[in-house]
Amino acid sequence: MTERRQPTTEKRSVAALEGAGEPKGARRAYSVVIKGVARAKGRPRSGRDRNGRHQTYTPATTKAWEETVGWEFVSAHGRPRLEGYLAVEIGFYGTTPVADIDNLVKAVLDGLNEIAWVDDHQVVELHAVKRPWVRPARTEITVRPVAV
Repeated sequence: MTERRQPTTEKRSVAALEGAGEPKGARRAYSVVIKGVARAKGRPRSGRDRNGRHQTYTPATTKAWEETVGWEFVSAHGRPRLEGYLAVEIGFYGTTPVADIDNLVKAVLDGLNEIAWVDDHQVVELHAVKRPWVRPARTEITVRPVAV
């Protein structure tokens, strides 16, 4: 008999706890709340490396936010690397009002590649909200398999 995990107020919602102890990849929701202000996906930058060759890179603030998203998810759920089609719900609260919601979403999806799923092309349903006036600042993410 598998023990159920005890709920915590910061990282896991009730939906995430349903099915605790189920086999990997079982039909359940994976939820996480990340404290702080979300960062939008920045435009790729280009420059030259030490040898003078052209190079394209992701801005440091974008990379840091994507890593934060990944590590927070890993600390709550490990690396389930779900397969098949997925639905994702994302709530951005207390964000910068000028941040475009599509760039906020892209940063989260990229941060969860190879962690929550194999690749973000598996996401076939997406629901996102941005509420800059709501405090405290946080990002709420829920990932669940879609029945085919």
